[in-house]
Amino acid sequence: MLPGLGADERLFDLQCPVFSNLVVPLWIPPLADETLTAYARRFAKTLKIKRPFYLGGASFGGMVALEMAKYLKPKGVILIGSARNSKMVPFYDKGLIKVFPFLPALLVSIARNFPWFRMLWLGITKKQHRETFNDMLFKTSNRFLCWGVQAIFSWRGCEAIGTKVFHIHGKRDALIPIQKVNPDAVVSDGGHLVNLTHSNEVNRLIRGFVEGKS
Repeated sequence: MLPGLGADERLFDLQCPVFSNLVVPLWIPPLADETLTAYARRFAKTLKIKRPFYLGGASFGGMVALEMAKYLKPKGVILIGSARNSKMVPFYDKGLIKVFPFLPALLVSIARNFPWFRMLWLGITKKQHRETFNDMLFKTSNRFLCWGVQAIFSWRGCEAIGTKVFHIHGKRDALIPIQKVNPDAVVSDGGHLVNLTHSNEVNRLIRGFVEGKS
C-alpha cells in the first residue's frame, strides 16, 4: 500500500494489525521534472514482491499504484480516496500550471501553514488523527511535496490496467469529491483520509475484496 502525498507508512497503522503481511514501501526521491508515470515505473523496479499480491494506495498513492500495476501485474488494485485521472481532482487543472507555474509551491505552503485549511480538506476531527497527519506532513520534504503536486497536475490518468480495481471513497471527501469519481464502496460519513478515520469499515471492505466477496 502506498500512502498519500504528505503522508508515510503511519497512514496505514490501523490496517497493519488486520493485514499482517501489509507492506508500505518508502518513497524514492523523484528526478527533476519526472512525470508520475515515469516515477511509478522506476519505483516499481525497486520493489521485491512475493507473488501473488494486491497493490493499492490512498489518494496520491492510489494514482501511483494504478501506474505501477501496468508493470507489476497484481491480482487487484485497491484505491482509497483516490482517482483515476487528474480531472477527478477539481483543484488540479492542467491549464493552471502553465499560467501559474508557482502553484505547486503555493499549495504546499498553504497546507503547511494553515491547519484549518488542511483539516477542512481532509475531514479530520479527532485530535490524535490531526497530530499524526501533521507530523507526517512536516516530516515530508518540500521538494517531494512540490513535485507530487506538479505530477498530479500533469498526469493523464490511468483507466485500463488489465486487472480489477476496487475503489473505496468517503462520501464527504472534500479534496476529491465523490461526484467526480465512481467508487465501488462508499463510507457514508467519511472524508479524505477515510482509512485513518473509519478504519474498521475500510478494513472490512478491503478484506471483502481480497477474499472475492466484493
